[in-house]
Amino acid sequence: MSAASAVCGAKHAGDRLIGVTDRFAWRLSTQVSRALASLVNGRGERPRYGCVRAGGGLAVGLVLLTLLASSAQAASVSLGSAANFAVLAGSTVTNTGPSVISGDLGVSPGTAVTGFGPGEVVPPSEIYRAGPVALQAQNDLTTAYNTAAGLASNEAVSVDLGGHTLTPGVYTATSSLSLNGTLTLDANGNPSAVFVFQAGSTLLVGTTTISHVLLINGAEAGNVFWQVGSSATIGVGSAFAGNILALTSITMDTEATLNGRALARNGAVTLDGTTINPPGPGPGGGGGGGGGGGGGGGGGGLACPTKVAGVTSIVCVDPVVATDLLVPSGYVGLSMEFDQVRDYIQYTPPGCSYETAPFKRLNTAFVHLVQHLAVSQEPSIRIGGDSTEDVGTRHKCPSQNHRVPKRPVVWIPAQYKPGPRQVGPAWQALSPPWFSSVRAFAHLVNAQLILGVNLFHYPTLFTGEATLFKRNFDRVAHVAALEIGNEPDIFPSASQPAFGTSAYLTDFTNIESTFPIWRQYPRPVVAGPATGDTVSIQKNRTTRPLRDFLAKLPGKSVGMVTIHHYPLTNKCGPLKPTIPNLLTAYSQPHAHVKKVQDSYWFMRSFLPEAVSDAGPSRPLRVDELNSVTCKGKHGVSDTFASSLWVVEAMFRLAYRGVAGVNIHTQELANNDPFVPPAPVYLPVGERAHPGQISVRPEYYGLYAFARAAHPGSVLLGTTVNATPYNSERVRSWATRGPLGDIRVVVLYNGTGTRTTAVYLRSGHRGAATLDCVKAPSVSTTNVGGAHGVTFDNREFLPKTGDLKGGGSITVAPSSNLYHVTFKGPGIALLTIKPTPKSSGAKTGKC
Repeated sequence: MSAASAVCGAKHAGDRLIGVTDRFAWRLSTQVSRALASLVNGRGERPRYGCVRAGGGLAVGLVLLTLLASSAQAASVSLGSAANFAVLAGSTVTNTGPSVISGDLGVSPGTAVTGFGPGEVVPPSEIYRAGPVALQAQNDLTTAYNTAAGLASNEAVSVDLGGHTLTPGVYTATSSLSLNGTLTLDANGNPSAVFVFQAGSTLLVGTTTISHVLLINGAEAGNVFWQVGSSATIGVGSAFAGNILALTSITMDTEATLNGRALARNGAVTLDGTTINPPGPGPGGGGGGGGGGGGGGGGGGLACPTKVAGVTSIVCVDPVVATDLLVPSGYVGLSMEFDQVRDYIQYTPPGCSYETAPFKRLNTAFVHLVQHLAVSQEPSIRIGGDSTEDVGTRHKCPSQNHRVPKRPVVWIPAQYKPGPRQVGPAWQALSPPWFSSVRAFAHLVNAQLILGVNLFHYPTLFTGEATLFKRNFDRVAHVAALEIGNEPDIFPSASQPAFGTSAYLTDFTNIESTFPIWRQYPRPVVAGPATGDTVSIQKNRTTRPLRDFLAKLPGKSVGMVTIHHYPLTNKCGPLKPTIPNLLTAYSQPHAHVKKVQDSYWFMRSFLPEAVSDAGPSRPLRVDELNSVTCKGKHGVSDTFASSLWVVEAMFRLAYRGVAGVNIHTQELANNDPFVPPAPVYLPVGERAHPGQISVRPEYYGLYAFARAAHPGSVLLGTTVNATPYNSERVRSWATRGPLGDIRVVVLYNGTGTRTTAVYLRSGHRGAATLDCVKAPSVSTTNVGGAHGVTFDNREFLPKTGDLKGGGSITVAPSSNLYHVTFKGPGIALLTIKPTPKSSGAKTGKC
């Protein structure tokens, strides 16, 4: 590689990237980029893509880059002895609720400190009312405030900081400074980078929405300074970062968190169920104050421990959100086939066939199982899949290739044709009993339905189906979307054997433009393209067919973008369905598999592009997801490994910005999370347990995820032994709920006993409740009892769909660490409420 090509390794239009080598790229401010460009090309022009072609002068470019990057840094602001304090006020400190302060608290010249408890200053930190320690801290605060206010500005700020990414420097607002949304501070890999914000009057955070400060690429909260000309307010539930140096007062509203310091010169500091964690002394910070100490810098638990006696892995949870995306309501959903949905949702009396079975009542057990996944939400139920189409199919798996007649009815797969041991018709219409049961189910669970409509060119067929949907669902607002077709990139069209993006666009456009039913609906949107072969989409890295498809639709008619995903393929794919492959599907690339066919690259490359292509106004939903294609693989899809996989998959999809996920169910399939009563089209003597439904291991993982990721939660950054999100056997995820509760999920897929310690960088948060999903091994297929998969030693009862007996245990922290001991593979869910310290077991056992 030439020097020029090495320097110009980064080419991203719109980003101010200056390529240095293939391994390093520094993001600089506009002024620095132009200055460097001027020095290199002599014309003061910014090079194309912001890339400097240094040619043989690579060393000169590196020197210039280093000098200019250094000149862009803000000068350090020394806090002196004020660095020991998490909270410092001039007049009073007032607290309401269970605030947790992991550093010294002081007031001077005032003396009033109220509300502790229920608030707590975590030992060994102390409270200083006036006196020499607090007075010296106030003097040092005044010096720091004046220093920050006197720094030369690099850029004026006149807009809300929400949604912006800023690099090190001094940012100045002549009057008020506001943040609504997420502000990202990018240190460009320099942990010493300093950010200074100068507000002429007030600092207002989270006044219209819960807001966050996200620190990336080495940015440290101790190097962020907010110099406020009057008062600062951090809104309800917001997570802020940095040292607030306010001339007058600071107010932390209910459940707000601060990874930094609240330092007010003249006025009061007001807290309400607040968590504050000072990030160490900061640049030039002093050690422990005199006259009684105060803990040498008041780190308050920011730094994660690297070794703990008797612990084999340490999960560290960062209080700063990993993404500004909230877990939406209805994120967890199910996908069902048209011809099988009644077998799950209704009670079918013995002796009745599918066509003749009247709707009497719903299957209570299944209703409860759905409600457990969407407490106080509107669960998403997609009805579609292969049964959406009935004019011809061509699967990726050769063994599944077959064609079916062209009839305006719903397709039952060919393997269920009537035989000597089967009764009932091979084809099932959308009958009145079908609509009666689905309508009653949707109304009871308050479901949002995604209904598949036949894609191909048979106007009577697709118009007839949609008209039936309209006629039978127009009295309740339960139809969220009508999805045209199912996996058209795999199935050929009626007229073309090769059904690519162009052919699908033609068919889709014809249907949309001639289909008056869309305009009759007040609420549902058109969903698509329901693509099933992300491999083919990834192969074309130039045109990005999904983006092109959405852009070419008339009037941008698609309101919900849908795709399907299975990490492993059964019988016909390069990545074979094995438990090791399932457990590592997203954590590492597989060298023997083409890059475009690897689920690791699906999650890392394709999915972010797809979310971006969908845009902010169109949610992207993975409305068909499961572990293995073609009905799954026995010994893989139906094992405890699927529990571990589904938790990991759901978190990763949420992290990538997916709006929701529907787990696909299919009778007699190995990857079905349920086992419904025997299908109604089997002989009466072969049907068993009417009105009951059994649960498989995968459902236990789904239930654990639903408990961990409540609607409105945000994802927090985690590490395991300093490795982001996972290690060889242990993986972790964490959320912070709307009320400030933190939930930490630890996944262990190994064998034998292992103790994991969970450490919250936000400091001590009080006792936690521990829930465990466990099994003897990752290959366990049965549920319940000592030899099956359980949740808190309980199983879901087939008659009711509820857990019976048992319950969570309470775990108290030891030195701010929560210990969890696994006796084998398991899923641990720690729920830590923002309450003061309370009693409980020192070690929770899963």
